[in-house]
Amino acid sequence: MSNKRESEKPGMLSIAGRTILLTGAAGGLGTEAALQFLHAGARVVAIDNDPQKIAQLLNLARKEGLKGLTMCEADLAMLGDLRTRLEKISADVGGFDVVINNAAIYPSKPFQDFTIEEHQAVQRVNVDAAIVCVQVALPHMRKKGWGRIINIASVTAYGGWENLSPYVQSKG
Repeated sequence: MSNKRESEKPGMLSIAGRTILLTGAAGGLGTEAALQFLHAGARVVAIDNDPQKIAQLLNLARKEGLKGLTMCEADLAMLGDLRTRLEKISADVGGFDVVINNAAIYPSKPFQDFTIEEHQAVQRVNVDAAIVCVQVALPHMRKKGWGRIINIASVTAYGGWENLSPYVQSKG
């Protein structure tokens, strides 16, 4: 899906005017990424589940005079609700041009102490929710003939990380 805009130079991607769906947007890597995308002229649909961090991101964007931020408080583990909310937001904003699956949960304890339900919960948030985000975004991307999907991985996939088995599996 790579119809280049005339303003894009080879090797360069302009996100001005694009709509970015960013999960895990109000913490860690997400906050800075959301602010940088807004500075670059993108519209950001920011998903997070922490009301305090959401308020902090909104305040930062407001203080910096940034426009184009849409917040969506959502629990990524609730896949049906996530799909419904994203379909509505997608219709409201005219679709997503870029999906960045950044959110993740990473409980920590020895492998043998994790229940299968805990493994499944990590998989649901770190992998299944990302699939839902992409499935919602794809029709618009295909219609436009342009889109980008970015799944944030982790160095933990290369091994040697104690007590993070479900997280490492999901990122791998």
